[in-house]
Amino acid sequence: MKAQSRQSIPPVKVVAIPVAEEEVSSQRRRGRPQQIEAPADIRWPVVQEFLRSSNLAANSLKLYERELKRFLGWTHASWGELKLRHLGQYKGYLLELEVKPGKALSKSSVNAALTALKSFFRWLSTFHPELCPENPTAGVKFERLPVPMPQDIPEELMEKVWAAVEQRGDTQVRDLALLQLLAHGMRAGEVVACNIGSFNERVITITESKNKQPRMVPLNVAGQDAVANYLLWRREQGEELQVDSPLFVSQHRGWGGQRLSYHGVYQMVEAIGGIAGVEDLHPHRLRHTGASEMLRKGMDPAHAMRLTGHTDERSFRRYTLGAEQEAAVAAFYRVQDEAKELVYAKSLDRKQRRLLGGLAKLTGKEPLGQAELDSGDITFAELWQENIEALEQMLDLAYGMPEMFGVKIAREEQPPEMQSQEREEVNSPGLAFVDLESGLSSAEHEVQVLFKLWVEGRKKAKVRKEIERQVFSYVQGQKTKPRGNEYLLTLTYHDKDEISEIIGDIFWQIEMIAELDDCRVRCEYDVLEQMLELASLEESLDMHQGKAVDVPLNAVSSVYQLKITLLGVRPKVWRRVQVPESMTLAQLHSVVQAVMGWEGYHLHKFSISEEEEDETLTLAESFGDELFSFSYLYDFGDMWQHEIEVEKRLASAPKKTYTVCLAGKQACPPEDCGGDWGYAHLLKVLKNSRHPEYRERKEWIGSEFDPKAFDLKQVNQTLKELELDEIPQTL
Repeated sequence: MKAQSRQSIPPVKVVAIPVAEEEVSSQRRRGRPQQIEAPADIRWPVVQEFLRSSNLAANSLKLYERELKRFLGWTHASWGELKLRHLGQYKGYLLELEVKPGKALSKSSVNAALTALKSFFRWLSTFHPELCPENPTAGVKFERLPVPMPQDIPEELMEKVWAAVEQRGDTQVRDLALLQLLAHGMRAGEVVACNIGSFNERVITITESKNKQPRMVPLNVAGQDAVANYLLWRREQGEELQVDSPLFVSQHRGWGGQRLSYHGVYQMVEAIGGIAGVEDLHPHRLRHTGASEMLRKGMDPAHAMRLTGHTDERSFRRYTLGAEQEAAVAAFYRVQDEAKELVYAKSLDRKQRRLLGGLAKLTGKEPLGQAELDSGDITFAELWQENIEALEQMLDLAYGMPEMFGVKIAREEQPPEMQSQEREEVNSPGLAFVDLESGLSSAEHEVQVLFKLWVEGRKKAKVRKEIERQVFSYVQGQKTKPRGNEYLLTLTYHDKDEISEIIGDIFWQIEMIAELDDCRVRCEYDVLEQMLELASLEESLDMHQGKAVDVPLNAVSSVYQLKITLLGVRPKVWRRVQVPESMTLAQLHSVVQAVMGWEGYHLHKFSISEEEEDETLTLAESFGDELFSFSYLYDFGDMWQHEIEVEKRLASAPKKTYTVCLAGKQACPPEDCGGDWGYAHLLKVLKNSRHPEYRERKEWIGSEFDPKAFDLKQVNQTLKELELDEIPQTL
C-alpha cells in the first residue's frame, strides 16, 4: 500500500526562472542615487484630515503643512504622550534653528510655526479626544515682536520709479496702470484677480481678497487716467473687452492675452526697480508706500485700514508708527526754527504776527523780507509795506480791486514807525481787517473758552505772569478765581475753522514762553473741545434762526452705559462702562481690551447685525436709541466670546470725563490659555499643588495672577492713559 502511494506521487522538477538583466546588472547607475522612502508616519493621516477640514487660504495651507511636517520630524511621540514641556522644548528648538549658516529662524517664523501647532492641537483635542485628551499648546506663548517699520519708498526714489516706467517700451501703458494700483495700497494678488468690471472709472472693487472681505479702493486722478488709458490702448489693438475679461493681461509672445500672473507682476516690478536703480523693489513695497502716504496726509487710520484691507490693528501699527515718527521729527525741527523766531517775535506783538501770518496764507508764501526782519535789518513797518505792495498786485490781477489796499491796526499795537503813516480804509470782499477799538465787524463772531493752565518749574510764577501778559491779554483773558488756574478767554473769529488755529497759536506761545525758563506747562484740552462744540452750535443757530439760544450742556452729547460679560467662564467676568456716543466701534474695541485686561494680540469681530460691521461708525450710528445686546469675539483661536449689553443711554454729566469704568468682577483669563475650557483646566490645576502640571502651569502664569482680582482704580487709570483719537470729553 505504501509502495503504491509513493509511486503515485509525481517527481518534483526544479525550474529555473530567468531574472531580468537590468535587475541583476552589477553596473553602477549614473545620476542621482535612488532615494529610499522612509516608512509612512502613522500620525500623518490625522494631520491630513485636519488640513482638509480647515478653511485655510492656499498659502496658509502650505505653511501649516510644512510646519506640521517639521514638528513630526522632531518627535516620534504619539499624540497622547505630548505635554506642555514637549512643546516648550520644541519652541526652544525653533529659536535655535539655523535656516542658513549663522542665520537663525526669525521670531515671526517661530510664531507662524506655533500658530500652526496651536490650531492643529486645538482641533485634535476637540474632535479626537481619544487621541489627545488635552491641548498641550495651551500654555505656549508667542514670541513678542517689535513693531516693524514700513518699507515705503522715499518720494525722490518714487520719482525715479515713475520715470523708469517710460522706458518699458511696449508694456509701459500697462505697467503704469498696474504700478498705480499697487501704489494705492492693493496687494499683487488682488491686482491680478481684478476683471475689467472691477473698474468703474473712479474706484476698483475687490471681490477676492486675502481676508475674504470685499472692499473698494478709490483712485486718484493719476490712477484713474492710467487705468483708462490702458483699457483704451487694448481696444485700439482690436481686443473686445468684456466685463469678465482680465483687467491686466500678459503681453508675452507665448502667453499674450492671458491673465497676467502673480509671478509676472513681481518680474515686472523688479525690472522697473533695476531701471530706476531702486534696490529690493517689489509689489509689497509699493503697497507700503500707499498706506504710509494716506497717513502722512492725515487720513484716519481706521479709514486707511479699510482701504488697504487690513483687519489686524497690530500689523497696521507699522504704518501709523512710521507716520507718527515722521511727524515727531518734523515737529522737533519746527520747534527749533520757531525758537529762533521767538527772538524777533518778542519785539512784535501778537496782532502784528497774526497779520504776517494772514499775509502768508493769502500769498501762499513766506512774507517778503522775513529773513531781514529776523536779522534786524528791517522794521516791521517796512516789511508790512513791502508785503502790502505784493498783495495789491495779486488782488488787482485776481479781483480787479483798486490800486490801494488799506489795513487798520489797533493804535496800542502799532510800532512807532507805523503810527505816522496815513492809512485808508477800503472795504475788500473776503477780508475784514478791523480796529479792535471799533468793535466787531459783521463778519466776526465771539466764543468764550474756559482754559486751565498748570505751570511747573523753579520760575513758574514768572512764567505764568509772562503768559498772562503776552498771550491771555490779547484774548481778554480773565481769571475765574483770584488764586485759581482757570481763565475765561474770548476768541474772535470769522469762520469756525479759525478757532482751532487760534487755540494752536495760544498753545505754541505758552510752550515757547515756558521753555525759555525751563518750565513745563500743561493745559486741559477737553474743556476747549467742548466749548468749540458749543460755539459751533451757537454759530449754526445764529445763521438759521437769527438769534442765539441757550443750549444746555447735556443736550450736546450723550453716553452709553454698557455691560461687558465674558461668556463660558465661571465665576463670571464682567465690566460696566460708560462711553461717549461719538466713539467708534474700532475705539470701543480698544476700550474692551483695556477694561477686560486683554493684551490685544489677536483679531476681533463685532456682531451687531447680519452684515459685516463697519468699525468706523460711531456708537450713535450703530446703536441709536435701542437697548439690546450684541457679541464681541476676541482671538479666533481661543474664541473668547463676549456679550455687550446696551443698558442705558444717558445725558453726559457736567465736569465728568468719559470713558469710565463703573464696576467689575473677577480677573480676565490670561492670553493663549486655551479658551474657556483651557482656563477652567488651568484654575483646576492651580488649586491642587499636587497636580502633575502644577509646577509647569504656575511657572507659566507667574505668581502674581489672582483670578479674583479686579482693581477699579487701575482700570480707570489705564483708560485715562489710553490714546483714543477724536473721542471728545465733556465739561
